Amino acid sequence: MTQRESAAERIPNFGILTMDAPRLRDHIEYAMAEGKALIINGVEEHIDPLLDPLLEKALVKKGRSFYIDIGNKLCEFNQDFSLCMVTRLPNPHFSPEVQARTMVVDFTVTQLGLEEQMLGRVIQREQSTLEDQLNEVLKAVRENKKALLHLDRTLLSRLTANEGNLLDDVELISVLAETKARAIDVKKKLAAAEETKMTINEKREQYRPVATRGSILYFSIVDMAAVNHMYQTSLSQFLSLFNRAMELAEKGTTALARVCRIVDTLTYMAYRGTNRGMYGRDRLSFILITAFKILTTAGVLVQNDVSLFLKGGAALDDSTLKPNPFAEWLEQDAWRNLVALSSESKFFSSILDDMARSEPAWRRWYEENEPERVPIPDVEPRLVEKKASSEGSFLRLLVVRCLRPDRTILAALAFVRDFSLLALNPADTSSDKTLPALGGKYCDPVTDTIEEVFTVSAAATPMVYLLSPGSDPTDDIISFARRKKTAIAVVSMGEGQAPYATRAIANAAPAGTWVLLQNCHLGLDFISGHLERQLDALSKSRGANDDDSKDKVGKDDGKDTDGKKEGAKDMDGDGNGLVDPNFRLFLTTEPSKDFPISLLQRSMKVTNEPPAGLRAGLLHSYTAFVDQDKLERVDTPQWRTLLFSLCFLHSAIMERRKFGSLGWCIPYEFNMSDLSACARFLEKHLYAQAVSWPTLQYIVGEVQYGGKITDDSDRRQFMTFCQAWLTPTTLSPQFSFNPQNAVAPIPNDFVYSVPDGIEIDVFRQYISSFPDVDSPEIFGLHPNADMTYRMKEVVSLLGTIIETQPKSTVAGAAPPPEPVGSPKGKKGKKKSSGSAVPAPLTREDVVVEKAAELAIRVPDNFIEDIYREQLDRQGGLGVPLNIFLLQEVQRMDAVITTVRTTLESIQLAIRGEVTLTAELDKAIDAIFDARVPKQWMVTASGAELSWLSPNLGLWFTGLLERQGQLSNWISKARPNSYWLTGFFNPQGFLTAMRQEVTRSHAADRWSLDDVVFHTEITEFINAEAVKKAAAEGVLVHGLFIDGASWSRATKSLVESEPKRLFSVLPVMYVTAITSHAKKGKSGEQGPFGGALIGCYRYSCRQDRYRVFDVLLPTRELRPEHWILRGVAILCSTDPMPMSV
Repeated sequence: MTQRESAAERIPNFGILTMDAPRLRDHIEYAMAEGKALIINGVEEHIDPLLDPLLEKALVKKGRSFYIDIGNKLCEFNQDFSLCMVTRLPNPHFSPEVQARTMVVDFTVTQLGLEEQMLGRVIQREQSTLEDQLNEVLKAVRENKKALLHLDRTLLSRLTANEGNLLDDVELISVLAETKARAIDVKKKLAAAEETKMTINEKREQYRPVATRGSILYFSIVDMAAVNHMYQTSLSQFLSLFNRAMELAEKGTTALARVCRIVDTLTYMAYRGTNRGMYGRDRLSFILITAFKILTTAGVLVQNDVSLFLKGGAALDDSTLKPNPFAEWLEQDAWRNLVALSSESKFFSSILDDMARSEPAWRRWYEENEPERVPIPDVEPRLVEKKASSEGSFLRLLVVRCLRPDRTILAALAFVRDFSLLALNPADTSSDKTLPALGGKYCDPVTDTIEEVFTVSAAATPMVYLLSPGSDPTDDIISFARRKKTAIAVVSMGEGQAPYATRAIANAAPAGTWVLLQNCHLGLDFISGHLERQLDALSKSRGANDDDSKDKVGKDDGKDTDGKKEGAKDMDGDGNGLVDPNFRLFLTTEPSKDFPISLLQRSMKVTNEPPAGLRAGLLHSYTAFVDQDKLERVDTPQWRTLLFSLCFLHSAIMERRKFGSLGWCIPYEFNMSDLSACARFLEKHLYAQAVSWPTLQYIVGEVQYGGKITDDSDRRQFMTFCQAWLTPTTLSPQFSFNPQNAVAPIPNDFVYSVPDGIEIDVFRQYISSFPDVDSPEIFGLHPNADMTYRMKEVVSLLGTIIETQPKSTVAGAAPPPEPVGSPKGKKGKKKSSGSAVPAPLTREDVVVEKAAELAIRVPDNFIEDIYREQLDRQGGLGVPLNIFLLQEVQRMDAVITTVRTTLESIQLAIRGEVTLTAELDKAIDAIFDARVPKQWMVTASGAELSWLSPNLGLWFTGLLERQGQLSNWISKARPNSYWLTGFFNPQGFLTAMRQEVTRSHAADRWSLDDVVFHTEITEFINAEAVKKAAAEGVLVHGLFIDGASWSRATKSLVESEPKRLFSVLPVMYVTAITSHAKKGKSGEQGPFGGALIGCYRYSCRQDRYRVFDVLLPTRELRPEHWILRGVAILCSTDPMPMSV
């Protein structure tokens, strides 16, 4: 009996279990008593408490037997019993208790291991004789080595057994001579086998680029699971795609030509398959991750180059940098990135000197509309020299990302287009052999229709549609089923729907019909339990256990995960028959971290997103919602005009969401049902009477759409749209949706009006003529909103890629020893893309160094006795602003303590002197990625502890500046002007000021309930210009206007300057006056009464971050103009961190 057969016998008859298997406790009891090897598959990070006594080995001895209490029942324990728990989680974080009680064995496939496995597959298909020869040689080598070991053991045994003189033992001398002769013969055979092996390997290495590319693609896809849980994939799925790519690739006249065609086909098939199941916002991230892996594996880049692209100067603290010499035209963020670029990249080490020497040229490049298309001053010739190796394209991307981050995505697309070829051996500059890389086809948008998805689907493979706000594929799937003349059962998951779903699948599978399970995120218990068991049976009955399943990382020895024996044919365990090949299972679900990984890894994922762009949105409305019948419901021009206006309004408000907080403070999930409800009301309203415009505006803006709107600013904005586009002028032939006060021309000078026609095709043709690019002004926004949108996308892109980066890589390490396509042992000497390669630093080295640096610069804690004494000198706690100051100091003290404790604990944990908790591990990851540890910003309950910042450098700069303001205030006196951003609770600061002003007017009988804020914009440009504090009220500075600018000449709001997203607001005077007095000052705000603008702590405009409302004068344009512009006052312009 072999060792494998003996191990197989130890597995119980019921096979491999899952944690949700029925009668789990009974199976455990049986395996323990019989001394079997119990395997439990699909274990999550939190182990079921049922297994705790087993893991603790809480044995109870009775007589000669041992027992363990399992589920309040003493079960006999056999010492031969063993437990193996298998998890599908790619990077599980088990608790220290679980790790202490178990032995964790990592069977995760590595990139190099997978490459070797795939190389074997390629050779087996392309050169099967080579693979057979290699196997024979390896077998001969093993046998000869065994023979050598046998000879050694025989000789050693004879020597040990001999008791006399060795020279007198003739038989021993004969054995020795024979052993020597045979050993020489075996060594000759081994040497010959090694030569044969080298010859075979040289031929095999011709196909290594295919295996290398396959391994890169697989790990790029796997990395995306860190971005979205729903992107899970399995090795067996990818190996199936790998085999299919080799089948579909065209033949070649030479081995290199064949390799190139396989690589090209495989890369594009992987892109298309992944693109199908990935949200649009993540697709470019996947392409860049793949590109970076290809370049780093080839040795063209090192990990430090990629880190510089992703982080820029995020880890730098402004207080440690020299002043920005180009502050007149270069943003501070760009200056930080530039400093990091000059210090971390050897290629750009002289860029600061270059800019100082050629400042006008650099400024012209910086201010270009499309800098990624313009030669870069001083370094362009050197970039051209490196273009052949794709290094130059990356370096160009790096410069654009650092200096013009708003153009990063466009530069990244240009980089992908240029990266069409990769040198087969980058280390050999004399060789012109290349491999396909990426190219233009990876930048073109690709959308798979339901028909195209169906053609590559199978009965055993569920199709999981990932939902997005405002889109639902249900109608499309049902319509497609009708076109295919196939019955489809639709079950909307929720409470009590599991039996109906089970029955629908059991009936449809043998009949060859379809099943659609909607909103599966509402029925996860059923999805992760019974549905998975049904699909397991489906896979078996379809014969899905093919050769690919043998390549899975974890094998199940022929046993099914639900405990059934191999060969089961029923769908649901009740003998309901075989599966018809026409059967299809569709699932729709919102992304959920609790969605079972095993189901995601066996399914085909398809994303379903609403159409992007005004034209696409309107076409969707006039295809899926409006048809000829609907146009003829009310036979009047009013109906068709107002229906088009409603559809235009719907598309416009949907498109505004892409601009983030500038478009809507809260990204509401408007959908087609809102439009449908408004159209039904309009239809009934027109039947009953003439149009009542206030009623129509109210129903649309306050009831149908407005019912979802929770923010006052958003409600005011939506009603402004209604009052502009749902009015009597809408029915005028001269009406258009174009803005009246456009800053920039609309693309193609297009006029967005209502088409005159009664046929649906007239409307569709007119919509199809819309410009390809929508001007933000159509949505009421300034043209600068495009930059806001691009910056928002860049922050998301970089954050997404950072999430996928390895945390244990070596910073600045040399590239892999074997470039793509080079034979084994021929190491390339390419060092990096011009980066200075320091001594290798591990992740822990980098974090310890940064933690030590920050710990030194953490300010000292406030001493309570001292600051209370200082407060007494300033009037004591009877003064409202002093109470506020005390609260701020105490909160700052808590933050300083948290920061210092975390930094010290990180250093101790890395040195092994304290336990590395999950919280510390996340903090280490954050510091390595130049992000702010989450525990510095929010508490465990989610309450805000300090302030939110996107990167570590900005946050730490804020710590020093905020502590400095409080320290100066409490130790010296009240400042002339307050930095409002520097307070934890700016609302509390203004409330305290209002209380002080109200108390000072006690003689006038002012009441706090009747007092409101009054603001005035002063002539002071900044705090340094303020030489004296306000006699009453306060002066505040550090505020910015988003969506507009401030004119010091007219003292009113004006349009933003081109390419300038934020305008610095001069010092603002804030005081309190009675509401009656406030009314008397309305004339000071201009002829239209001023625009009410919200002031927020962050760029995220939510009520919890709202400080107060400011009435700003507007003299040339009406307040409605600024409402649609999305104007707001911000205390901080930094983007919000992704981790909060």
